[in-house]
Amino acid sequence: RCVAKTPMIYRIWRTCSRSRVAAWESAVAAPWDCSVAGVDAMWPALVRAATAELAVAAGETAAAALWDLHKFFDLVRTTILIDKAVELEFPLADLVMGLQMHSAPRFLQLKGACSLPVSVNMSVLLGCALAIPFTRAYLKAEMTAVAAASGLAHQTVYVDDVGHHAVGRVHQVVEAIVATGGAFVRAMGRLHLTISAKSVVVASSDKVAKWIADQLRDSGVSVKRDRSARDLGIVFAPGRRRNTTLQVKRFRAASSRLRRTAILVRRVRSARRLVGTGSLPQALWGHQAIGVSPTVVSGLRTMCAAASGMTQRGRCCTTAIALAFSEYGDPSVKIAAGQVESWLKLWHRLPGLRAKSRCVWRGLFDNIVHES
Repeated sequence: RCVAKTPMIYRIWRTCSRSRVAAWESAVAAPWDCSVAGVDAMWPALVRAATAELAVAAGETAAAALWDLHKFFDLVRTTILIDKAVELEFPLADLVMGLQMHSAPRFLQLKGACSLPVSVNMSVLLGCALAIPFTRAYLKAEMTAVAAASGLAHQTVYVDDVGHHAVGRVHQVVEAIVATGGAFVRAMGRLHLTISAKSVVVASSDKVAKWIADQLRDSGVSVKRDRSARDLGIVFAPGRRRNTTLQVKRFRAASSRLRRTAILVRRVRSARRLVGTGSLPQALWGHQAIGVSPTVVSGLRTMCAAASGMTQRGRCCTTAIALAFSEYGDPSVKIAAGQVESWLKLWHRLPGLRAKSRCVWRGLFDNIVHES
């Protein structure tokens, strides 16, 4: 996916005028819009995972349809974008200046070489600060209509990743996901957007997932079904046994980076800051939703200590990490703090889950006491 480089004078102007667009975004933000300031990119997936896990533990059915839009940024039509932006009172100066840049001829650049100019009549520029506000204006009206018709299903939108999840009795969940999915596909059709083949239906049982996929197919919506699916970088498996395939891949990639960092730190001591800015965030992304095994935590601590630059024989991992990265840079501390922080956010922002959480925890606690 190409990322645009806009002229310096345009970027300076955007920096000076960003407050107008930020105020507009705050004014038009909807409860289902998760790509707003102050909301973590992981939040929609975390809510989905917690809701499904609690529902299944309480004996209910959970299901979700995770939608992806095919080449979303490339298929945004300028004429529709103008109409939608004017309806939502997008700041006029920013709209006019931004559209001139987004519809200007483009040059492909590779290794210092530039192509001939390429004329465009649709799409928004990835890399421009107005890209996300423009997509918000483009989708707002249609997604508001879908949310109003969603009933039991809960809708989340993170730029072009749309999710609908529902919990409850089997027939209620199936009806909600099928109805909302049909409304969503029709809404995207009105915007001339295409549903990606990566869109998938997952449920707490194979029978329910098949039922939903078949009903969607009967209504003209082709979608895959699976036991788990990638949801904003987290593997979502509603109420099932956790799937750690993606986490293992991340851990291996992070381990490789940590080993290279440990070698570099021997020559350049300041290179150890790469641990906190690259390797560790990569290894721990999404741990709030699926947890981290003690073996992985121990391995991360060992590699972080090696990357601290303190290579004396018999060193203490805890001391080396604390001196090099502070006590909060310790993976065991970071993981525990992240889990607690995420749980408190869920408890504070979703009061509707509190009663079910208490009920489920009471049953789980009794089982743990009985087994011990």
